Amino acid sequence: MSKPSAVDSCAQQLRDMIADGTLVAGQPLRQDELAAQLGISRTPIREAIARLQSEGLAVVERNRGAMVFKPSPDELMQIYEIRMLLEPYAAQIAAARVDDVVLARLNDLYEQMQNSPPWMFFQLNREFHLALYETAQRKELYELIRALRYRSDPYVRILAGGGGGEQAQRGHAALLKAVAEGDGDAARSITYDHLNETLATVTSILESQVPGRANGKPPAR
Repeated sequence: MSKPSAVDSCAQQLRDMIADGTLVAGQPLRQDELAAQLGISRTPIREAIARLQSEGLAVVERNRGAMVFKPSPDELMQIYEIRMLLEPYAAQIAAARVDDVVLARLNDLYEQMQNSPPWMFFQLNREFHLALYETAQRKELYELIRALRYRSDPYVRILAGGGGGEQAQRGHAALLKAVAEGDGDAARSITYDHLNETLATVTSILESQVPGRANGKPPAR
């Protein structure tokens, strides 16, 4: 495997900083500050920010420059609509290819997620699903899902912080059972339901935070 370029490495570091909350929603992405923080030149920073913009992790506003994107219910819905088309299919294919090594990795990640803090949960959650989808051996499908997963991380962090980790773990346990049994149809159905439950929970949390909704209750869906 070839060594990642400076831009690849920089883009990955910025993705992780966005995902773990080091760079918060709406925060300006100033090239000089990031270059000093990461100890690299501005050139890979500039190109990495452009890459994150193409992935939806950063936005550029007139007279304000680049900044970390702000989560919204509408964006959440659009991301999950695509994920709910791609990921169940990937899980179905992967279920037929999972071996003992992959299964052990999935079980290890599942155990690590038990009672893990929100900042750790969403990272382990991402690793869990990507480890499964990579097993499908569909490179283009995997890369699409991976990009959407990174865009979803701030939302998954909202889920974990809002107490939705236990619900997510029930989905993970069911998915583990399906892939251990090589049941592709069950893996597909469980993955779809898992994503749909996350979408509903995070949407409710985001809508309850809308100014003026004093009772904190989301509208009926």
